[in-house]
Amino acid sequence: MVTFSKRPLQGTATRLSGYRVLWERVMFRASRPTGAGIDCGAVVSPPPAGGFTLIEIMVSLAILGASFIVLLGLRNRDIAIASEANHIVTGTLLARQKVADFAIAKDRSALAKKGDFGKEYPSYQWEMSAEKSGLPQLDILLVTAHWMEQDRREEVSISTYFITEEK
Repeated sequence: MVTFSKRPLQGTATRLSGYRVLWERVMFRASRPTGAGIDCGAVVSPPPAGGFTLIEIMVSLAILGASFIVLLGLRNRDIAIASEANHIVTGTLLARQKVADFAIAKDRSALAKKGDFGKEYPSYQWEMSAEKSGLPQLDILLVTAHWMEQDRREEVSISTYFITEEK
């Protein structure tokens, strides 16, 4: 009958800075009932230790890095959209202010047809025009607020109907 016993060779176990043994060269000794043994230098790999390999870690870091780049691009686009929405809301409110100024004015013919909104909003300008609607005593007022954003002109227009007084 032949039996095998595991006995590691001296100096063949590898340790790297305190990490676990990655491989081990094992010598098997075949023993016979007579006691004579044969040494063979078979290499046997240990069972997996349950950790991650270097390639798995590198792939996961590459995926994580790519996702961070995408998220950063989305965040920058989100900031640009929020800025654009803020300009649209501000332009709309300023145009409505001009419509209200027109509505409460006693002498509408003396009102300016274009201008800016003063020191509070230096990048916004406005234009106003009145047209006949085709119905008696009913005119259309068009107020446009515009501003420059990234080398292009953006604008918001408000049109409303108003009653004119016949003289």
